[in-house]
Formats: sequence, C-alpha cells, structure tokens
Amino acid sequence: MGNQFILIVSMAILPFIAFAQPKVDELNWPVKTVYHGGFTEGVVVASDGLVYFSDMDSSSILQYKPATGKTTVWQQNSHASNGLFIHDNFLYACETTGRALTRYDLEKGSGSREILVNSFDGKKFGSPNDLTIINGCVFFSEFYMGSMLKPINAQREIYKNRVYRYSLSNKTTDTIKFNFEMPNGVAKSPDNSKFFIGDMQTNIIWCVKIRNSKIINIDKFADVSYLGESGPDGMAVAQNGNLFIALFREGKVLVLDKNGHPLGYLNTGPNTTNCFLTNNDRTLYVTADGKLKRVTITD
Repeated sequence: MGNQFILIVSMAILPFIAFAQPKVDELNWPVKTVYHGGFTEGVVVASDGLVYFSDMDSSSILQYKPATGKTTVWQQNSHASNGLFIHDNFLYACETTGRALTRYDLEKGSGSREILVNSFDGKKFGSPNDLTIINGCVFFSEFYMGSMLKPINAQREIYKNRVYRYSLSNKTTDTIKFNFEMPNGVAKSPDNSKFFIGDMQTNIIWCVKIRNSKIINIDKFADVSYLGESGPDGMAVAQNGNLFIALFREGKVLVLDKNGHPLGYLNTGPNTTNCFLTNNDRTLYVTADGKLKRVTITD
C-alpha cells in the first residue's frame, strides 16, 4: 500500500516538474532613448556608423547620427517601410503600403528608390515585412497587414503567409516551401550558413540552414512560449551565435544562446519591433515604444 501511494504521488508531481518554465533573468544593460517619434521599426547601421530606421506612422525613413545625436528625415515617403537591410551600400526596404521589396543606392540618396519585386505569380504582395540577404538572395517575410492596407483599399490577393527568396542576379522570385502561420522577423548568422524566422502566431523561431542559397533544412530553434513569452518580431544575431529577439507583445528583447537556451531579457517598452547589433556586438539599437533606443551591452 505504501509503495502504491508513493507511485501515485510521483506520477502526479512529475508533469509539473517536466513543464516548469525556465527562470529567465532580467539584463541590466544601460538603455538610452535617442529618438522619440511615431511607430518605429527596422533599424540598421551602415558601414559609416549612420543609423537608418523606419517611422511607419509618418511613412518615412529616418537617419540618426551617433556623432551629433541628431535624427533627420532621410526619405519623406517610404511607403510605410518596415524592415530595412544594408548590403553593398544599398538600403533595402520592405514596404507595407507600397507592397513591394525596394532598394536605395546610399551614395545617390533617397531619390534612388527602385522597386525590385511587388508580386508573385501575378498577384500583388500583401505587406513585405522583414528581410536579410545571403549570397545574392533576398529572403523576406510577407503577410497582409490589414490595419494599414484596408484603409487605402489595398485588396488582399495572396492568402498564404510566406517567406520569399528574390535573386538579385536573376531577378526571379520563389517561396520557401514551408507552412508558416505569420512569418515576421528575419535575421541571418554572421557566417551566412543559416537564418532565423520568427513566427508571430505560433511563437516559434525557425532555423533555416542553407548552402549556396539553397535550403538544406528547416528546424525549430526555440519556442518562446515555453519561456512564457510571445510575439517574436525583428531579430539580430551576434558573432558568437547569440540570438536577440524583439518581443512585440511583451515589450522586451529576449536573448538566447546559440543552442536556443535563454540568457536573459531586457525591458525595452511597448511595441518592441526590431533590433540591430553593432560596435563588435557591444551596442544594440532597438525600435520600441515609438522610439529608437541605444543599449550598451556590458557583459
């Protein structure tokens, strides 16, 4: 009787132990607000140290100069650009209301906007969201952002949320054959061997391994809901493989190690949308709470 009682108690307790959430510590890195405006997104840093980011409320791309601390409007009409990426001195943009993947020549300035692709199989994109570039291919996420497209009567034509691959040399577009629910943030590893996709609906971070721009496999890297978190948005990958994830719904940046284990989180404010590492991974720029924030990584 005694042994049976012990067995029953052990079986009752076991599920609670197995599904206990890991403890994630708060990171006490210094955070400074360097700009306060509208709905901020898509921060990137150019090789000259200038910081570019989107203000979706004003439909503009802004430029922040760390040397002077001043922010100016770089592009007055960005077609509600969201994610941005810099490659070979071109600034690439995912446009929400423009419904296109575009780019600018940074030497020529904001007047050099070029539409790279705005449709697939003859159907107009919904809202290209975030992007990265590996081996001459632009990988970008897309879903229909009704809150911004319906008021301008932009009808939905593609009813499947996808991640696309656009070849800069061949100017062709195809899709990653995978059933994402709401693919959002996209970020590549420093060695170009893989990139990460955050699914805002399922809270899963997917790792896409590639070779010569071809998809090798897609594996689940982390489920942030297991940590009690949700709403993964833009991301950044450190040189050592640590993954920084903007959590839109939580107002945080979550940091995972290269194996997907939590290292800590940083409170950044409501609507934390994106982040970018620079200065040898000692500085993190974050778009959150209608602001651009600069974080000094101290450990």
